[in-house]
Amino acid sequence: MHARLLTRLVLLLLVAGLSLLLWQGQQTAPERQPLSPQSAGSIHKLRIQPRSGEDITFQRHGKIWYMQSPWTLPASATRLRAILKLPGMRVHKHFPVAHADLPALGLSPPRVSLWLDDEVYDFGDSNPLSAQRYVRHAGQVYLLTDTVYHQLVTPAAGLLDPHLLPRDRLLVRVVLPGLVLRRHIDGHWQAVPDRPALDRQRLPDFIRHWQGLQARTIERIDSPVEGTNLDFFFADKTHIHFTLQTRDKGSWLIRTQPTLAYRLPDGLPIQGLLTPFATQADR
Repeated sequence: MHARLLTRLVLLLLVAGLSLLLWQGQQTAPERQPLSPQSAGSIHKLRIQPRSGEDITFQRHGKIWYMQSPWTLPASATRLRAILKLPGMRVHKHFPVAHADLPALGLSPPRVSLWLDDEVYDFGDSNPLSAQRYVRHAGQVYLLTDTVYHQLVTPAAGLLDPHLLPRDRLLVRVVLPGLVLRRHIDGHWQAVPDRPALDRQRLPDFIRHWQGLQARTIERIDSPVEGTNLDFFFADKTHIHFTLQTRDKGSWLIRTQPTLAYRLPDGLPIQGLLTPFATQADR
């Protein structure tokens, strides 16, 4: 009986000791620090500098990011948010640049450099064992979860806002094949000529459909192409011209100045982009 009690006491002491060790380990485990004290909300300029090719630059105006080069157009909010998460990312491991073989890590020269205001972050190879990315910043080499690099090596056109029409400008006139839509000062839209077959009450829905339309992909092309012409005019006197074209088993809107190709979503009824919701009798 005495031996059984002694055994139970020893086991209880062992359990208590292990619990204490685990608790102390949790209390003293170092928390991973963020890469940089920079915050996304304080950053106003961004530049991507690839190992080869042209730089891509952005600037923030209020809450909206705009690409500045190679084109002056609204930027993809989704991609910019992903890039701006970099300073707050938790570091897995770091060591001084002086102790690193930079060429072996793909950091001399870097594969791509990112400037956030005046801070520069150089991206090298990924670690073959952990799949984490080597990033050089402020005299240190860091290992980070690899979620930003693929955004930085995206072609410039892929970093643009996928919306076909800018959301920060007032659309006042649309020129379609054989039809012009005008916005009155009271906000109502009118079709010229005013065909009986057009559902006038649905003109605002047609305009909203265009304003919300997003491309699947955006590509740079060398020169304009032949197709159906579409023109959009805005209150600030700016103008966007598209050419509608079907190629590569898909529908594309080709923009001029700059010359960019916006691939439309598969299955989108093209006639619905050219006619403001015609009635059944007109189909």
